[in-house]
Amino acid sequence: MKVFLPVLLLSAALSLPSLVVAEDLLQAGCHLRVKNYGDKMADKAERGIVNITTGVLEMPKNTINTVNNSDNIVFGIIGGAIKGTLHTAGRITAGVADLLTAFVPSEPIAQTEYVWEDFDTETTYGKTFQPTKEQQTCDED
Repeated sequence: MKVFLPVLLLSAALSLPSLVVAEDLLQAGCHLRVKNYGDKMADKAERGIVNITTGVLEMPKNTINTVNNSDNIVFGIIGGAIKGTLHTAGRITAGVADLLTAFVPSEPIAQTEYVWEDFDTETTYGKTFQPTKEQQTCDED
């Protein structure tokens, strides 16, 4: 009993900010939708499988972007192919890491999340295993 009451009070105090935000959204006529652990885990596993299978699309993406950004078409093709090969390996590796660690929901390693998103932007790799940020959406009925 000596441990139960402090734990209960601490839990209540820590949950208070979330309740205030939820109440504000509900008063605005919104439905609060937060993904549960299973959904986050499934999203990460899906992201891993997709990045493993579509990682080779980094080759044409980087070749096209390098040719478009270069004054020399030969350099663009050769440099884009080399850069595409490296990004293919990076995206596939990020996909394998996402798939193997799907039980730990985290932000994507590769930005953009999928190769086809924002095709003109070069792929970058962020901090690994950053906790997934809670997204609060407001769906009007």
